Amino acid sequence: MKDKYKLVKDLEFPMVDWDMYAYNRLDYCSGKWFNKWFVVAGTNGNQEISGEMQAFSDFMTDVVLPGGHHDIPKLVEKLSLEDKDIDGNHDYIVFCEGENVNIKILLTDREKDYHLRIFFYPKR
Repeated sequence: MKDKYKLVKDLEFPMVDWDMYAYNRLDYCSGKWFNKWFVVAGTNGNQEISGEMQAFSDFMTDVVLPGGHHDIPKLVEKLSLEDKDIDGNHDYIVFCEGENVNIKILLTDREKDYHLRIFFYPKR
């Protein structure tokens, strides 16, 4: 699974909120990640797309950020990410091109509030 996804700083693809399949908000608390899915347009029952979305979420928590918020600065340094400072937070944006979906990842690294949101868009 480690080589299946490549995280990049920039990726050009249409990001229209109403066209998004879904997003997953993951919060880090007490040494583990907790997630909550929010369906937007949905996958229309496509198990291949749903499976990739879950697999990518697992990849982020199990491979990229297994140490939770402690690993966010390591990823920021590795990819030379710029702080987007959204709403006064330390926010970083990363992208990935999946097999069936385009992915935008928003990482928030703020004391006592560590989370990531993973947005899944159709490939066009």
